[in-house]
Formats: sequence, C-alpha cells, structure tokens
Amino acid sequence: MPAALKRRWFAYRLRTLFVVVTAIGLGVFPPLKWIMERRAALAWVGAQAAYWHDLPVSQRTLFGSPAPWPIRILGEAGVERISVVVEKEDEVAGKKQQLERLFPEADVMVLTPGPGYVGQHAPQ
Repeated sequence: MPAALKRRWFAYRLRTLFVVVTAIGLGVFPPLKWIMERRAALAWVGAQAAYWHDLPVSQRTLFGSPAPWPIRILGEAGVERISVVVEKEDEVAGKKQQLERLFPEADVMVLTPGPGYVGQHAPQ
C-alpha cells in the first residue's frame, strides 16, 4: 500500500492529553470534595452520639436511601435519616442547614438536651 493512502487512526499531542486529563480532574474533584465533607460530618455525628450517650433519644445515622447521582457513581452510600444532639440552642439551625446541604436525600433532626437535662454533661 502506498504511503499516501495510509490512514492515521488516532493521533494526539501531549498538550491534548494534558487538556483532557485536566478536564476530567475538574469534573471529578467537586464530587470527591462533597464525599469527604459527608464522611467528616458522619464522623462528627458519631462523636456527638458518643458524647450524649446518656440521653434517651435515638441518635443514629440510618443508611438505605440512594445518594445523589454525582456521588453515587463514585460509590458513596445514601443516608435516609440523621439524628444528632448539639449542646446549645443557637447551634441547631446552623448544623441542620449544614447537614441538609451535605445530605439532601436525608431527613435531618438536630436536637438539644433541653433545660431539664440533668445527665452526665449537664451544666453545673
């Protein structure tokens, strides 16, 4: 076969490879950051449940709901319900908003011990 009739199937430059890898990286980074923030929040919820263990309220994370698609395709599990106790009443709205932003698929409950709390971590 003459050299003029040979067809080049796939040719690219190093610059093209760099642009493609950068575009893929920019597309994957935000969901990975979201996953890291979700896992840190779940660790915080677990620490809060251990701290307030003497309260007669269910403080747990219930898995089972599908995660949002951008992080589901990366293997992240969905959360159906989050219940957590915080110490101060003025922290409730901020923590609830933060958890609802990180877990849009979940039913989020943020509670306080209340003024009648006389347990292990009651104010003296």
